[in-house]
Amino acid sequence: MFDPTSMSPGSLMPAYTAMFENELDITTTEKKIEAMRTMGVPYAEDFPAKANDDIVKQRDAITARLKKDGIDAQSDREIIAVIAYLQRLGTDIKSKPVGRDQSATLMLKFIKHHMDTIIGIGIYPAIRSYCSSPSSF
Repeated sequence: MFDPTSMSPGSLMPAYTAMFENELDITTTEKKIEAMRTMGVPYAEDFPAKANDDIVKQRDAITARLKKDGIDAQSDREIIAVIAYLQRLGTDIKSKPVGRDQSATLMLKFIKHHMDTIIGIGIYPAIRSYCSSPSSF
């Protein structure tokens, strides 16, 4: 992310050098998580108070692995948070694998549940009749 063309010559991805320079501000993490909990994000009740401890543990572990690989990085930079995020993608999902038909059904249930948002992005008319059919679930 510092120099994308070093990994992929001709890349059109811009360099994100500021992430290597900017300190990650974790002073509002607890309040952000509390706000997300009020909107239904399923964080444990005690998580907001301990989130920063988790951030520090995770960033220190990432920085140690980078150092072991010969990469000197400051643990309090935004780029470390991006690395942590990328490493966690999909790892918190604890569900059984589903088949293709089950997957489509789950997606439609999700869409039906979030219809107000979908209306806002303009795909509601295309799925409205299918989702409203009792036989589709």
